[in-house]
Amino acid sequence: MASWLCEFGLTETEATIYLALLRQGACTAGMLAKFAKQHRRTVYDAVERLLEKGLVGVITRNNRKHYLALNPKTLLEFLEAQQAALEHLTVLVEKTTEQECTVQLFHGRTGLKQALEDQLKERKPIVVLNPCPTPNHALSFYFPKYERVRIAKKLHTTMITTKEHAAAFALLPYSTTEKIPVDLGSCATNISGTLVSFLVWGEPSFSLSIRHATIAQGFREIATLSQAGKHG
Repeated sequence: MASWLCEFGLTETEATIYLALLRQGACTAGMLAKFAKQHRRTVYDAVERLLEKGLVGVITRNNRKHYLALNPKTLLEFLEAQQAALEHLTVLVEKTTEQECTVQLFHGRTGLKQALEDQLKERKPIVVLNPCPTPNHALSFYFPKYERVRIAKKLHTTMITTKEHAAAFALLPYSTTEKIPVDLGSCATNISGTLVSFLVWGEPSFSLSIRHATIAQGFREIATLSQAGKHG
């Protein structure tokens, strides 16, 4: 069961905590730490994330907080929204066979930098689904320049990310943050104008860029549905 929940975007610890609440019912963090065989600090952190995802609720009994498992429909609705978006994108891609479409694959950190520079050249608002809060250290020298150019061009950026990562982007000029309930891994999807770029920040790092108006619009709709999935 825990592995099944992990497939829905939960971490192993979150799945363990959620299943413990299903079995035991409402209980305090201390009780939960004992039942789940986890450190209390780990329990608090996991419960906070589960609260954000709408899987756990909190009640007060005798002036003490008790946590309880809620219906997991929030994750199901989020995944259904993602599935609907991908099906919609499939239809859009099928309609592009007679239209011009360019695809570029860039390897390494230099490739990531190239993809970001191409994004700035679009001179259009930017949407980033699942941005990386701590990009490769080797690119740290480039991001101040990237931000200066983006701000000078007044390119508004919408960061769609989890609550845990939102603070890293909250103070950036010309930007807003929208929250989704689950972390989507180490791949960011950047959309600007007719350009869609997938940036993989892990090792090895690379980017895949697709320039096509219809595909870009499709991914904007995916980003919108990702936010809609959060609200149910």
